[in-house]
Amino acid sequence: MHNLLSAGFSRLWKNKLFLCSLVLMPATIVTIMLNQHTTWKEYGGVSAGLDTFLPGCFLFIGCFAAVFSALFLGTEYSDGVIRNKLIAGHSRDAVYLSSLCCCIVFSLLVCAASVVCVFIAGVPLYGLSGDWLTLFKRFGCGILLIVSFSALFTLPAMLLQNKAVLSVFNTICFFGLLFAAIYVMARLEAKEFLDSSYAFMLDGEYIPGESIPNPGYLRGTTRTIFEFLGEFLPTGQSFHISQMLVLSHPLRLCLYSLTVTVLTTAAGLFAFRRKDIN
Repeated sequence: MHNLLSAGFSRLWKNKLFLCSLVLMPATIVTIMLNQHTTWKEYGGVSAGLDTFLPGCFLFIGCFAAVFSALFLGTEYSDGVIRNKLIAGHSRDAVYLSSLCCCIVFSLLVCAASVVCVFIAGVPLYGLSGDWLTLFKRFGCGILLIVSFSALFTLPAMLLQNKAVLSVFNTICFFGLLFAAIYVMARLEAKEFLDSSYAFMLDGEYIPGESIPNPGYLRGTTRTIFEFLGEFLPTGQSFHISQMLVLSHPLRLCLYSLTVTVLTTAAGLFAFRRKDIN
């Protein structure tokens, strides 16, 4: 296992996608932060704190993990690296877990680079004000989210030998999960009552019409199911952790991330042991 990890990390440091990601992710979040600061400065309003932008990496890391696992592990298949590892006597479990570790380290380092760059650029603009206890909880949940994303996309990467097919599959998988999370959040945020557009005069004053129930508002068991999906889906968690939604149940998010990691890793190990590798 040690030799497999050493070889994997050696390839990682030289990987062009990894090096580009170390620049692209921080640049994206810093640009968003600077644009927001400019908007607040020009048009007024309450400025956010630095803690608003630091967890922004968790909103994008799923996409980076999907692409990296497809290209990095797909190249190992196309170059015969995985076959050579098995011929050299390494167990299939060790090969699978070492590949998963490489994907996890990639995501952690990209997020770490983003946090460092946002902190350096943000301190002169916002100072050190912010809710740091909540931020600590967000990063705790975020680390487990990174592991779950890595486990989720390592599964197909270790089972599909065609790199082109794998890249398309991982991309579709991520955006499918993203759109599912957006749909769930939109349904949950629907108002319970709709304001009537009608009004009438009473003693010279306009009296608004009565509010009417919103038929699209989720109630009962259906709402409970949607709330579960919104927190269980890794893409849904990314909205909660990245400050786009309130972080109401951090421990529950951690439990869901661990569940996704365990289930996908167990399924991947089971399938990889029985896979016929050409």
